[in-house]
Amino acid sequence: MLLFPELIEMWRINDWTPTLQLDKMLMGFLDLDHEDYELIEQDRAACAEPNLDDFTPRGIYGTNDPRTADVDEAQLRYEERVRFLVNFINI
Repeated sequence: MLLFPELIEMWRINDWTPTLQLDKMLMGFLDLDHEDYELIEQDRAACAEPNLDDFTPRGIYGTNDPRTADVDEAQLRYEERVRFLVNFINI
């Protein structure tokens, strides 16, 4: 939505429901505003099941509903990550 908005076809998910099956406690930690989000996200990614079928029957991997996406917020987070990577590379 942020980088390639011309590719978005929101009409395809009118009656879609997320099928990702992660532990409810972990989902609570995956809130972007959680103070330890970055650490928890790295841990989750390192420990995730290698086969998508193990935790999402439709093969869709995501922790949120794209219909609630906020492009302005995504832009801020994208810029923040780019700044982080630039700073990391320059160290």
